[in-house]
Amino acid sequence: MDYLAEVWVNGIPVGGHEGGETPFVLDLTPALRPGAENLLALRVLNPVNEPIDGIVLDQTPHRNKFVPHRTGGSYNYGGIMESVELLVVPAARVADLFVRAEPQSGIMRARLEL
Repeated sequence: MDYLAEVWVNGIPVGGHEGGETPFVLDLTPALRPGAENLLALRVLNPVNEPIDGIVLDQTPHRNKFVPHRTGGSYNYGGIMESVELLVVPAARVADLFVRAEPQSGIMRARLEL
């Protein structure tokens, strides 16, 4: 996704993400209607030189994207760039785990997000 995303389920905002090329996770549970059809809506804002919602390309981290395209630059593509997964997971689950080894002491430190 590049650059700004907003997500709704059944007309209810469930979150968003700012920044391209980085993964993110949203919990849709509060907006879901079990046993019924659910509508997922996604808006992706890909800035250019003219303001979109007051944002222009030069106000965002954009590596080598230029409008209009020029030598050495990359095309100003945007939208959903990678896979999107909808997962059914237990209410209690490991959301993130980071482990750091300290070889000198033999200690391993872990940070767990439930």
